[in-house]
Amino acid sequence: TLSGNGLTSNPLIIPDGVITSLKIANGSVGLNDLATNSVDASKIVDLSIGTADLANNSVTNAKIADGTIISADLADNAVTVAKISSSGAATNQVLTYSGSDVVWGYGSGAAIKVTLMSPGCYSASSFTSTAYTKIADIGSFTKTVAESRIEITFNGRIWAQIMAGTGAHFELRVDNIATTNGKARATLKSAQEGNTGEWVSIDGIFTGLTIGTHTISMWIIGAGGSGTNGGIDPGCFSDSHLIAREIR
Repeated sequence: TLSGNGLTSNPLIIPDGVITSLKIANGSVGLNDLATNSVDASKIVDLSIGTADLANNSVTNAKIADGTIISADLADNAVTVAKISSSGAATNQVLTYSGSDVVWGYGSGAAIKVTLMSPGCYSASSFTSTAYTKIADIGSFTKTVAESRIEITFNGRIWAQIMAGTGAHFELRVDNIATTNGKARATLKSAQEGNTGEWVSIDGIFTGLTIGTHTISMWIIGAGGSGTNGGIDPGCFSDSHLIAREIR
């Protein structure tokens, strides 16, 4: 009801549909004219809210549905090293493709583990030219990754007191088995017999080894004849060294 120049204390009751958008001046409805929580999603035109309508830092992770952000939503170079989790990674590992997913792993040729050993001095009292004779176990290492390969390197002196044939061959083995990837051998000629020895470097690649501890050994065989006192580090000067490299 109307009274005098204004409204009475009773609210003005307006029937539904009487006031339409044609009766409201453009730009005349302000925040104070809207009741709290009166504008819901059904009253907002799809795609009408733009970046300018959002306050800085107003969108938090609680307002983003899980799994909805895709590659197209990320700017080029937007993900830095600091944003990549190192969880599950080990030293020297890189992100690699496993065939089905991107995972932490070792790149080709990466050093996984290096074991340094001092093999000591050993000799076999006699050897023949018909089969290899084991001189001694000279070191051990632990393999940690199933698909890795092991590179064994021996640096030191080899010797034989007497060689009846043309010389002797020395061979590195792992778990008493020779490598199937070429040879891990050095040769001592008969002219080099005696207790002085010759400095050599023997290197071999061993594949197919299981995870766990493995033993390195040195073997000898005569070339064209037998011999006596064949071994490594004559005089026990402890100047030999042995390296086991686990590589990808």
